[in-house]
Amino acid sequence: MTYQFLLLICAVALTLLAQANLINKGRDDCDSTALLQSPHRQIARAEGHANTAALANMPRHALRFPKVQKSKKKAASVVGSLDLVVAWQGLNRSYDDGGLDRVKRDQLKAVFGRLAPYDEGEVVAPAYEADGRTLLALEQPTGWNNHRMSWEETVCYAFRSRRIFRVPVITPDLGIMNASFNGRTSIDLFTFYDERSFKMRIPSQMATDPTPGSSSAEPNQSMFSREPSNYTEDNLIYDAFGESRTFGEYVTDERLVPHEQYVALIESAFKIRWELLDRAISRLTENGLVPGQYVAIHRRRGDFDETYNIDVNSQPIMDNDYVVKFLMQEVKDKQVLVVTDEYDSDFLVKLKEIGHATSVTCWADKRLTGEDAVFSIQTDMLAAVAAKTFIGTPYSTVSTGIERWRVQSGWHKLGDPVKYITPYTNSGYGWESPGGPGTILFDETF
Repeated sequence: MTYQFLLLICAVALTLLAQANLINKGRDDCDSTALLQSPHRQIARAEGHANTAALANMPRHALRFPKVQKSKKKAASVVGSLDLVVAWQGLNRSYDDGGLDRVKRDQLKAVFGRLAPYDEGEVVAPAYEADGRTLLALEQPTGWNNHRMSWEETVCYAFRSRRIFRVPVITPDLGIMNASFNGRTSIDLFTFYDERSFKMRIPSQMATDPTPGSSSAEPNQSMFSREPSNYTEDNLIYDAFGESRTFGEYVTDERLVPHEQYVALIESAFKIRWELLDRAISRLTENGLVPGQYVAIHRRRGDFDETYNIDVNSQPIMDNDYVVKFLMQEVKDKQVLVVTDEYDSDFLVKLKEIGHATSVTCWADKRLTGEDAVFSIQTDMLAAVAAKTFIGTPYSTVSTGIERWRVQSGWHKLGDPVKYITPYTNSGYGWESPGGPGTILFDETF
């Protein structure tokens, strides 16, 4: 009887062990399959130090991936740049800033660094305490980056004068050139930048809000000629036209020193909305491009074909053959993204045939509608921000903006050379300067 009992015990134990192995095998198979199909698969592999070649080109902050539970059984690997692309696929694409989950926001912050908004629970102190007076600078109908530069410059002078920054409201009749409002009656700074991040740092109100005090002034000269701090009126309004126009590159303004203080001020306040960061990554993913794995070229056309169809430093910037030959060493055996305001198939073909690029992507021939049209220029710029190498067009504020954002996001390392589509030496003192410490010729005597 004792022998039979022992046999029964052994049989039960073997049965339980077999079931346990079957369950564990099922769990491993399920985990491996789910991990392979999951948008977080590559993040798990990154924590295991896989695909180090692809990760090597990303800035240091891009390696701070969120924790993801890894399966006991190693998932099958996909070789090549697709590895990082998969990390973005399958995520719920939402253009409601609050609709992006924490994992997705962490992924966006991994790519865009300090260009991304502050976290929901993160609180930062105001950059200064306003004295109750206000400052408003209007901008004429012009390109979006001219508005960006005007906003940045005005915030610097609001800081210097301890005034409340009034956010200009832009209407279609006095708005942004070639921009779509998609049914909006107006747009403003917060259409593009994160409102919470900005308002934590900069004392501000909308231009349509009631103004404090009773006295106002409309200076007939720019704030560069006579600073707002030299006025006693409660409310200052700088016109969009004439001598009072506020348009300049704050990083090369000789009054805004110490230089690093104002760079820190602007970078701490101007954070791109999550929606726009998401759009840029989605556009890259749709075109098979991975952050840090391609060369981005911004080639301005449009009015440049007439205004600058001569040369820069005696070099023909609109000659496709010349430009491609000059860029050959930058694009050879590389994936290339071209962001431009005019689709030029000849230029794209020559980048492959003469420049020997492995692939060339350009979506400038696509007809954009809806919100894609509203955020067209910002999507292009952000797509170029995430490139391993960026090559800009001299005198273009779009290229200036891209380089500024690359410095802020961490893709452009301080002291690295700024590259252009032709030989060009930046003067360091004009609005065309890309700005940021280490990227301009800054005169320490200022």
